[in-house]
Parts: sequence; structure tokens; C-alpha cells
Amino acid sequence: MSFPNSIALSYEQAFSTSVTKMAPLGTRGTLPDGRVFRAARAGATDLRPGNPVVAVAPGQFSMLNTSQNAQFPAGTTQDTNAVVLTLGGSWDGTSVGVTANDYADGWLLVGSTVGSGTNNIQMLRIKSHTAQGGGTSHTGGTSALKVTLEDGEHPKWDITSSAGAALVKNPYAALAITAATAANTNIVMGVPPVAVTALYYFWLQTWGDAPVRMSDAASSALAPGSYVCNSITAATTGCCIKNSSNYAGAGQQEIGIIRSLSTTGGYAVVHLQISP
Repeated sequence: MSFPNSIALSYEQAFSTSVTKMAPLGTRGTLPDGRVFRAARAGATDLRPGNPVVAVAPGQFSMLNTSQNAQFPAGTTQDTNAVVLTLGGSWDGTSVGVTANDYADGWLLVGSTVGSGTNNIQMLRIKSHTAQGGGTSHTGGTSALKVTLEDGEHPKWDITSSAGAALVKNPYAALAITAATAANTNIVMGVPPVAVTALYYFWLQTWGDAPVRMSDAASSALAPGSYVCNSITAATTGCCIKNSSNYAGAGQQEIGIIRSLSTTGGYAVVHLQISP
């Protein structure tokens, strides 16, 4: 599936959700008023409107290490015209099951063994892939993982059986509410404009004015012009003002600037500045 760099959204589209994919994950959408969105999908839990969400762990396995990583099966000769690649080897020595298309719209990272001296690396967009059952060894045949590359995508140089491989999920593939912990290092991707049912697709707002839930009460010092960060102490209730008393730095990300306060306590209109 090919897709444009940016598409025009209607107001109805921007605030709708669907059990089926509405556009390739990460597709940029814009409203006539300038607000910017990205095609996204909720993770295993429901999402709240105005509550910032983060990309979950990317689901990448140990990269470029022949003793741990999935390699292409012996005898592999994938040339630069190949669009379907076959993976064998083991997944980090652990039992890992791969659901069909779980990494669609993500990437296949391919490179030579660490320390080999060549250090070739390429990141290939995944259109679709087959399922693979749990287990520590998949050496080809019916258990091999077959990855179909995106239309127009292809290896930049020939791939051999010495190459390591890793699967990397699209960062918009399984969004979750930020964790209330100072150790949170996941990236804030945007703010849902509507309530989203778990595993549903939607348009995630990433730029422009948006109502954002604040963990600070509306009666506190929520002043226009204040910088806003995701909260790491009360994540399920929203964001906090970036200041010395409640900004720990680690695990927090500046997402925008307050423009005005809502008449309903706990919300502010924030000019999001995450992804233009």
C-alpha cells in the first residue's frame, strides 16, 4: 500500500475511530484549520480524550548479533530486487511468537554482524508478514517468517546468510497512556482527540490547539504561556506544568504550551508541538 506524505482530513474523519485501518500507520493528516494528526492505533487498553499517549516498547529483538538474533537461513541470496524476504534462525534465544502483520507498517532492520568490519545497515518498510509460532529456532520451511516489503521498497544491497535481522514496530502501532513512573522513557506521540476503544484505529493529534487533561487543578498556577509535560506522578490524570517543583526531567517530555484554560476544571487548551 503506497501512501502520500500528507492527506487532507474532514472534521468527521479526524474525530472518528474504526476497528479497521483507515490509513497506513504514521500517515500525516491535516484539517483546514491547520491542526495535524497521525494515523494510529490504540494498544490493549482504552484511551482517554486529551490524555497524552506513548509508544509502547518497540518490540525489536536483539539486533545484529549472530549468537542471539534471527538470521536469514543458510543459502540466502536476497538481491536488491527482492520484495519478499525469508527469516530463519532464533529470536534472542527465547520463545517468541509473531502474530501475522503485527509489524506491518514497521521496519525490518538488516545488517552485518557486529564487529564484522563492514557494518552495513538498512531499514526496510514492512507491508505485511506471515505468522510464526513460539519457539527458539525457526530455521526455514513452513516455520520461516516471510516479510513482504512495502511497494517500491527493496534491499539496498544483497543480503546473505551472515546478516542479522530485527523487527521494529511502528511507533503509532500500540499506543498507551503514559506510565506514572519517573523511569518512563517511552516517547509521547500525541493526544487522542476522542475516546478510543482498545485496538481501534484513530487519528492522533500531534500539532496545534487541543484540549489536554491536566493533573494540576485548574485553580492552581496554570498560566497561559506555561510549558506542558507529561506527568510521571499522576499519568492517568494528564499533564503537568514544567517547573522546578514537578518536573523531574527523566521520563518527561515537553509537548506544548498552554494558550488558555477551560471552563471545566482540569483541562487546558494546549498548542501541541510534538510532530508538525
